[in-house]
Amino acid sequence: MNPTRLFILLLIIPWYSAFSAPIHELLKASAKGNIKKIESILKSAKVDINGYDKDLDPYIGNEGEPVGPPTTEGYGFTALHWAVYKGHFEAVQYLVEHGANVNAEKPDEDVMTPIFYTGGNEKIIRYLISQKADVFKKDYLGCTLLYRSASVGRLDLLKMYIDLKLDVNEPSNSSETPLHKASYRGYDKIVKLLLENGAKVNPLTKKLSNLSSGGDTPLHYAVLSGKLSTAKILLEHGADKTIKDGDGKTPLDIAKKKGDKELIELLK
Repeated sequence: MNPTRLFILLLIIPWYSAFSAPIHELLKASAKGNIKKIESILKSAKVDINGYDKDLDPYIGNEGEPVGPPTTEGYGFTALHWAVYKGHFEAVQYLVEHGANVNAEKPDEDVMTPIFYTGGNEKIIRYLISQKADVFKKDYLGCTLLYRSASVGRLDLLKMYIDLKLDVNEPSNSSETPLHKASYRGYDKIVKLLLENGAKVNPLTKKLSNLSSGGDTPLHYAVLSGKLSTAKILLEHGADKTIKDGDGKTPLDIAKKKGDKELIELLK
């Protein structure tokens, strides 16, 4: 045999064998939402339903098969993580009913549980919550589920998390509150709902590095991104337009620098 081909074969065999191990078969079946396959694996193999491969994890494509060498995508995912991530509700139910831990954490710096990988799938979110998923955990950036829903404009999810008593003022590791994020993105309905449910209108960001001077209010953020209607809402709810950021600039100063005539007129 050609030495080069032999060398390649020796590299491929252990990689291929790893993907055929029971835990990888379970991960792949869960990513595909193949309940019959999941059931078969759990019955025939000694595999931990909450396990993950400690050496390598497969990148799982649309058909649930490895599509290339192992990557870091999905590292530490349990079967439930994969089913949630791919949006397979019935597989999620089956796994939970057979012992999958809804609060299983990834074994890396992310330590994120399945509920953080729903992609906003409300049906799966509500099911996980009904099965005692911890909604008060944070992701690796220090963001709560409420923060994440506000940052992507999901009014329906925000209402749900407010009803579950998550803190509307809880900042991320970057010191931004949900109101900062929603104001910057101009999500007016989100901004109103936060303010109506106790969000502080003038929280300040912190100076975290030489790249961030801090001292920004949600109004600073709204002006910086040119969100006139959002700025109006904040002012109507008591936003202080005289507060200076870490660089000594008021929202009006920022509007002038941007040359935004409507915001300049609003902030005079």
